[in-house]
Amino acid sequence: MHASTIRYDDDLRNDILYLAEKQNRKPHWIMVENMKKAVKEEAERLRFIEEGEIEYQKMLADPSYGLTMEEFCKELGIDND
Repeated sequence: MHASTIRYDDDLRNDILYLAEKQNRKPHWIMVENMKKAVKEEAERLRFIEEGEIEYQKMLADPSYGLTMEEFCKELGIDND
């Protein structure tokens, strides 16, 4: 486990204390759990973007890779008009 020092304003401090009190938790727990959540969400978002970029590059390199909009809509059974 690692220790770090962070600086945050009084409004955030008050919110953390409020949440800790209402959830019967320590402020440290509130901060760590929310940092975990934020980091996980951001990492997932970046992976999604990276995967999209890889697929886009494949489509650029091979015109037969993927579906046209018409093929996509037909596959899903939706009207493309």
